[in-house]
Amino acid sequence: MVLVVMGFFAGLSGLSVFRPGLCFTLILLMHPLEQVMQAHWAWLRTAGLGSQFVNYAVALTGAACVINCRLRGRIDFRHWGSRTMLATLALYLWSIVTLLWSPGGESGLEIVVSQLPYFALFILIAPALVGQIDDLNEAMRSILWVAGILCLIIVISPEFTAQLGRIAVDLGGGIRSNSLAIGELGGTLLITATTMRRGFLGSWGIAIRILAVVLGLLVAIKSGARGQFFVSVAVSIAFVPLAAPTRSLAGFTLTILSILILGSLVVTLAQSQLEGFAAKRFSLDQLLFGASSLGTRQANITALMNAWASSPTTVVFGLGYNAFVTLSEGFGDPYSHVLFADALCELGLPGALLMGLILGTGLSSAAHNIRSNINTPELRATCACAAALIAFQVFLVNKQGSLWGMAPLFPLLCIATRLRRRIDDQRFNPLDETSPRGATGESLDHYSESL
Repeated sequence: MVLVVMGFFAGLSGLSVFRPGLCFTLILLMHPLEQVMQAHWAWLRTAGLGSQFVNYAVALTGAACVINCRLRGRIDFRHWGSRTMLATLALYLWSIVTLLWSPGGESGLEIVVSQLPYFALFILIAPALVGQIDDLNEAMRSILWVAGILCLIIVISPEFTAQLGRIAVDLGGGIRSNSLAIGELGGTLLITATTMRRGFLGSWGIAIRILAVVLGLLVAIKSGARGQFFVSVAVSIAFVPLAAPTRSLAGFTLTILSILILGSLVVTLAQSQLEGFAAKRFSLDQLLFGASSLGTRQANITALMNAWASSPTTVVFGLGYNAFVTLSEGFGDPYSHVLFADALCELGLPGALLMGLILGTGLSSAAHNIRSNINTPELRATCACAAALIAFQVFLVNKQGSLWGMAPLFPLLCIATRLRRRIDDQRFNPLDETSPRGATGESLDHYSESL
């Protein structure tokens, strides 16, 4: 199994140098991929270079892909500096400025410095990899395959063990890997499998997608990450009609049957997998009032809001990045887990306005991309899948997110805005050879409307 996993990682990294969509997938799934590698290679569980090896390898692969594909004319940087990207860069820069008056400024600066390589990877490199609809299509397809393989390994590997209702890897010294990243992986696979079209999978499409749905649900449940599980199911159901709009009674029937089948799988798998403490974690009482519950998040927001409203200066300029760490000494959370509250209370009105601009331009662009490809079945599903992942990430950053935690939300929003500009270029100047292939569906096959 060790050789299989190492070979998979080596092959994935090698191919990613030549395929920007696949490289984006490598970056997006870096954290669960790292856990799969750690589970089967003891050196990666050691301190020092071993614990950072996968991160360095992915960063080098991302940089190599940008350089290689740019030299080969495979990608360009047109519209990389979109309004969403510029607002994102301004938000991060402003967060650094606010360290000057933050009561948690010293530890906040340490966080910023330690996260700068991840900032370069997620904010600068990742959006540069997806500049055309074709690249996005490749990325969404790759997520289905790569996430599916990772989930399969997690399910069958004895190295992923359960403690207190969560599966993770024992890293030694009483430390375990992040089960939330595993739950996010399962949710991502579930969303991708339900929204992507079967055309590119050939005659085995339905079987592969059903297997992917089952694997995604299993991993999300076993991770104990309740939010990832429930929200990924809700997002999947909500975006199925957007991915494949129903235009006939047969199509409507298929859509309803798909949703019913998904709901049945959720209930069946939950009943079979949740026992004892794990079942208790998913109870309504624990969801509302237990550890890491909705009640905990509300307490964090209340503490932030009270401190933020304490003076006109903090209302305007914010408490400063990482200020929450000085407010939470009584209940131990190092950060609020609610990114939108951080943007307002820690970064003040500038942070809130920038966050609003990022969300407004990114979400409207995601919706625009779906509408622009409404008559092209595969591209419509691709854009709907990307939008569904954005919706999933919007929830996650307000459950477990922090600004310098490098959530995939920001690159996904930047890509949505960049692609909107490329689609508009094609619409208003169809003879422009630098416009994206497939922006209006010309270069890709039209697949059937069936699910």
